[in-house]
Amino acid sequence: EEAGEAREGVNIKAGRGGIVDVEFIAQGLTLEHGGSDPWLRVPNTLTALRRLRRRGHLPQAAYRDLAQAYLFLRHAESRLRIVHNISSNVLPNDPVQRRLLARRMGYPDDALGKAEDKLDRDLVLHTSAARRRFNDLFEVSIEESKT
Repeated sequence: EEAGEAREGVNIKAGRGGIVDVEFIAQGLTLEHGGSDPWLRVPNTLTALRRLRRRGHLPQAAYRDLAQAYLFLRHAESRLRIVHNISSNVLPNDPVQRRLLARRMGYPDDALGKAEDKLDRDLVLHTSAARRRFNDLFEVSIEESKT
């Protein structure tokens, strides 16, 4: 998976720590706890995460990481569609396209660095946090997650 992502670009929907991981956490915890608590049964991922946190099924730090990752990834997904005018979930490896996407997401070039480098930094930050929470919540070992 990682070698394929290196060639084609990072899949922000189905890749490690992507949108699907966050949605899976929300749906999995809702299934686990929603049988006895109908208030938890909502279709919106962010609302589900917030309600799971309020009921004590999701620690505050995990909620924060997952909500921030989800918002970042959905923002990237919508900007990616604007840049390419197609439905795509893969961040481009092409430097010109990556830069255009970073700029569309509001990253400036400044004394702190180039826009695309800031995008890449935040992408790693959010997807790593989401995947760590996924592994923590579902007790997936590193060996199991590589298969």
